[in-house]
Amino acid sequence: MILAKDEIVRAVGEFFVSNVFVYLKLNLVLTNKRLAGEKPNTFLGFIPVGTEKVSYPLNNVAGVNTSTRIAPLPLIFGVLLVIGGISEGLQLGWFAVLLGLILLAGCYQAQLNVENSGGGKIKHRISVFNKASAQSFAQEINTMIAERT
Repeated sequence: MILAKDEIVRAVGEFFVSNVFVYLKLNLVLTNKRLAGEKPNTFLGFIPVGTEKVSYPLNNVAGVNTSTRIAPLPLIFGVLLVIGGISEGLQLGWFAVLLGLILLAGCYQAQLNVENSGGGKIKHRISVFNKASAQSFAQEINTMIAERT
């Protein structure tokens, strides 16, 4: 990332985007003027095809938080595939079991939410395994916003 004149890096955050595909990472940098970084663009959710550069001026950021949720469709399909694969026997149903386990691992999701001054939310999906570090990073951003006002 290229810094502007008088811009100082305050914090750096690197977060997995997926619980399963750990090679996909969201990289964010907090400076005294903006929150900037890169997030991966993917094909089919796991094939990297490039990155998207993001930049949010701190004057336009109202707050940052994290949230978690369970996605119901991957949970249901994952359970059905695991049960169906086991009932077929592991010699025939191993692929269904594997696909079901991948879906189950991805159904518990976390997000880093950046709320702008107009009330809009920009959601960055992160791994639940990075949620604690994302909460610390969000707190640093909120502290910077509070210091600017």
